[in-house]
Amino acid sequence: MGDEAAILDLDAGVYYALDPVGARIFELLQQPTRLCDVVSTLIDEYDIDEEIAGRDLLDFVGDLHDQRLVVLTDDS
Repeated sequence: MGDEAAILDLDAGVYYALDPVGARIFELLQQPTRLCDVVSTLIDEYDIDEEIAGRDLLDFVGDLHDQRLVVLTDDS
């Protein structure tokens, strides 16, 4: 699918399609990582504003978490 990705939740029988940026974020989250490090990577790779990147990342990760596709911890 090129730079896009698909996630299949077998338990719920739901398919999620990710655009290239969403796919990159999901790739970065495959290993335990701090969200601030993900924001830094996105800024470097996509030349975007830090505030916008942070806000959009939190929204996206919140959606992934709501769908039980990622696990969040409070490790400072």
